[in-house]
Order: sequence, then C-alpha cells, then structure tokens
Amino acid sequence: MTHDPSPPPPDRDPWKAPPPRAKSPGSPGKPRRKPSGKRRVPPHDVVTAYHLWLVIILLGALAIPFRMARMAQDLDTLAEQLLEQTEQQSADIELTLEQARVLAGVTIGILGLALLLLLGIILLAARAMLRGKQWGRVGLSALAIVLVVLAIPVFFVSSGEGILLFIDSGITVVQAVFGVGAIIAMHRGESTRYFLGEDIHD
Repeated sequence: MTHDPSPPPPDRDPWKAPPPRAKSPGSPGKPRRKPSGKRRVPPHDVVTAYHLWLVIILLGALAIPFRMARMAQDLDTLAEQLLEQTEQQSADIELTLEQARVLAGVTIGILGLALLLLLGIILLAARAMLRGKQWGRVGLSALAIVLVVLAIPVFFVSSGEGILLFIDSGITVVQAVFGVGAIIAMHRGESTRYFLGEDIHD
C-alpha cells in the first residue's frame, strides 16, 4: 500500500500578487470628493432672515382675529354699502338689510381664510429662501417693501380710534421693522453668494 507524500494543492497561487486593498475614505492621497447632492448649509444671515419671516408670519396670524373683529364691528356699514352697490348694479335683485349682513359676514370669513392662505404662501417662500432659492428671496423682498408701505399710514391714525385698531397698527409696524431687517440680512455679502450658488467659507 503506497502513500502519496505530496501535500494538497494550495488554495491560491503563492506567486500571485494579492489584490490591491481598497483605500479607506480617511486615508491620505487623493482628496475625497463631496457628494453632488449634499445640501448646502445656509449662512447665519440667511437663517436670521428666515427666523424674522417666521415672526412676521406669526404676527400676521395673530392679527387676523383683530382685523376680522374690526370688520365685524362695522358689519352694518358694510351691509349698507353692499345694498347700495347691489341697487346701482342691478335693480332686479332685491336684497334686504338682513341678507346683506349675512353676505357681509360671509365676505369677512372668506377674507380671513384668504389671509391664512397668504401666510401659508409666505411660509413656503421663506423655506425656499432658506434653501437658497433666488425666487424666494426676490418675492420676500418685494413683500417686505409692501409691509413698509402699509405701515406708513399707521403713524397718521388717531389714538382714539379704538383698541383693536391700536393693536392692529402696532402689529403692522412691527412686521414692517422685521421686514426691513429681513431684507438687509437676505442681501448681505454671504447671503448673496449663497443665493448665487457660490461656496461659503466660514
């Protein structure tokens, strides 16, 4: 009985070079490229402008009940104006004062919903601005100018017009001031480079 003294063949060729090892991400050599889809971090001024717009939106939401209450106080006046307009436009439509009051109340409710919708649109624009969208910055800048224009007549309102008007006027002024601050923050150097897509170096 014979025994084969030769050893079993090795699993791999000992003369074959081992496969190259994969380079770890942190190893020296070629610099690691940043992923193209990585979200850029907004600069401090853009974040500040975003927070200012959040305050403006919050103040706008708080102002809606006061504005609707002011309009409800003048419900009879609005109903009479609606009656006059209806009579001038069409003599065939017969509208009583009570019906005009109901229509005026519905109009006030629709206006309140429209204001809430507008605040939602402003919030979307503010979030787009935070992500570096140029259209968000342009739209919010135009809106801030409108807020300033709306705040100018407030300084000519008499203090004896009522507490609701006083609160509404105060909110309008604060919104205008914050709007000016947001414009300045959105158009500073780092902010402009951010909206143009340039790299921001801390």
